[in-house]
Formats: sequence, C-alpha cells, structure tokens
Amino acid sequence: MQQFAMSEEEAKQLAMYLREITLYTELETLAVVTKAGRRVAFSSTKGVDIDPDLLSAISAVLLQTGIEAVSKLEFEPLFELIVRGEKGIIVVTDAGPLVLIGAGVKIESLGHVVSVFRHFGREIAGLFAKK
Repeated sequence: MQQFAMSEEEAKQLAMYLREITLYTELETLAVVTKAGRRVAFSSTKGVDIDPDLLSAISAVLLQTGIEAVSKLEFEPLFELIVRGEKGIIVVTDAGPLVLIGAGVKIESLGHVVSVFRHFGREIAGLFAKK
C-alpha cells in the first residue's frame, strides 16, 4: 500500500495543527488518516489505550458512510460525524484528502470541540489541497 506523501514543511505544519487542537480541546487521542483509513499521524496522551490502526479504519468507514448518507438525503456537504458512547466520544471531520479524528472520554463542551475540528479540518484540507 502506498504511503501518503508529504513534504517536511507539510509534516511540520500538520504537527503544529495537531498541537493546537490538543491545546483547545479535551480530546485524549488525535489522528489524521487517508479516506481509505491509512494512518498519516497519530497522537495519544499517556495512559490511553486506543489501537491507532483500528481507530483509523473505523473512522474512515464512518466518514464514507456519512458522506453517502448526506449525499442520498441531499444534505451535502458533510461537516463531521459524532459518535457518542457511554464511555467516550469520537469526532470525525472531513479534511480534504484526509480525515481528522479525535477521541475522548470527558468532553466539557461538544460544541466547542466541533467548532475547533471544523476549523482545523479546513486548515488541513487547505494544506493538502493539491494532493
């Protein structure tokens, strides 16, 4: 399988975006993956036990299902998907050729997290617009 190619400058910018998301949200895990579910970047706080490959694959499937659903219902474009469980939450945001994923256990303000993800999803999409 082919890796997602990025320049050193793009990698630095992506890392900066992920650090900023960490500062603005309570999410313990962040990932950026291709639409096919291939991991591009992953970070998780110490003590969090999430399989990065499983999170990447599941999130890519969720995004594709969401895109298909909003298309069939003519609700396009899809901004994000939110999956809430008793023990946590996953936020999946379209980021152009990539997917931005966040997972957390304790979220104080879901609206704030969604706003931050929407902003950085657009930033990441712009960074890789020509890919």
